[in-house]
Amino acid sequence: MKPVIGISPDFHSGEQDGAIGSPSPTYYVPERYMKAVEQAGAIPLILPYAHINTLRPLFAKQLHGVMMIGSGSDLNPHCYGEPPLYSYPIMSKARSEFDIALTKAAWKANLPLLSICGGMQTVNVALGGSLIQDIATQLPRAKNHKPDGPVARTTHSIAIVPKSHLSKIVGRRRFRVNSCHHQALKTVAPQLTVSAVAPDGIIEAIEAPMCTFFVGIQWHPEHLYECSEPNQLIFSAFVRASRRHAATTH
Repeated sequence: MKPVIGISPDFHSGEQDGAIGSPSPTYYVPERYMKAVEQAGAIPLILPYAHINTLRPLFAKQLHGVMMIGSGSDLNPHCYGEPPLYSYPIMSKARSEFDIALTKAAWKANLPLLSICGGMQTVNVALGGSLIQDIATQLPRAKNHKPDGPVARTTHSIAIVPKSHLSKIVGRRRFRVNSCHHQALKTVAPQLTVSAVAPDGIIEAIEAPMCTFFVGIQWHPEHLYECSEPNQLIFSAFVRASRRHAATTH
């Protein structure tokens, strides 16, 4: 059977509707995330920002994995006990509250979870970690992790922690990744461990060793999966874990 992967969408607070001229809040997921999940053998399902108790029945039998995608805006620093230090766009309260609640629900239900870029940052905060609000300002010696140019272009290598879950998935110690983020993990949540770093020390991947699959990655594998074996292997491992979870709930 094909497992069902619940995807937490991004959010536009309002767009001008040409017919009636009124704001229209919109959920959306870039197609590349959906295609990566489908090609790995699963069914993507976009989740609404409903109260988590409304969605909780899905966690029993219908939902077999969760994917947290990136975002063009930042998680509100108040979520990890800091004031905003810079004037970057802040994620909508509806999305941040939903993503944090969804992370906690997935953790409690032991659902396989793959979090990407801003999604990894949200997962870390939801479980008690914190973020560097702006790499360029707070870590001026770090590499530029949001360079100009196509997102699909690889920009630096990562070093994978030996014997980590990620190292077993990709079967190698290093490979090159793309990069499109100005924030990074600062304090890692106590339930999580670091599984990859960039040459400048920026955390590039996290995982929960006690879970079957609970992985966060800072780069964007959905841009690379068609031409990069390590990124294909990440999606494949996620879907396999979700399929195993599906088998235990039927």
